[in-house]
Amino acid sequence: MPVTIPSGATQETFKALGNTPYVEVGYGIENIFKVLRVDAFHRLTYLDEGARKFGVKVSVQFKL
Repeated sequence: MPVTIPSGATQETFKALGNTPYVEVGYGIENIFKVLRVDAFHRLTYLDEGARKFGVKVSVQFKL
């Protein structure tokens, strides 16, 4: 990965996690109106890294 982007700004790079394992919990509800699915995710470790601690994903699924 390049350290700078074309505009000259510094780009964040990947970094290794410490000795603590990364832990995330996810759960969802499926088959809402037979096409929707809602998932929620909670980050449990590495909360001080500046990433989001909670997220929601809504998806549409078609089953034949």
